[in-house]
Amino acid sequence: MKDCRALGYNVVFITRDTPDALKKFTDARDMGYTFLSDQNREIIPAFGIQNPRFPESSAWYGVAQPIIFVVGKDGTICHRFSLRNYQNRPEVDVLFDILKGEAKG
Repeated sequence: MKDCRALGYNVVFITRDTPDALKKFTDARDMGYTFLSDQNREIIPAFGIQNPRFPESSAWYGVAQPIIFVVGKDGTICHRFSLRNYQNRPEVDVLFDILKGEAKG
């Protein structure tokens, strides 16, 4: 992800974890990235990325589908990467190729 910064991009993670849980997580890993808490479940539904598999009665209600948004310099989303199965993620090389192209032009 250091390559993202070299291209002028910042990496931000958004989860429904509490701020305290995120602090413990980041302190234990010294990652150096921004983690935002959506414990009130406002951001995830606003972006339309809430996983629909879990009803309100579930402990997993409100969890997001893993999605990567690339936000351009003008503040608009220029790419969205998501796959149906949360265990599958886009290849890092594919993401970097797209980011390199965006950074050039």
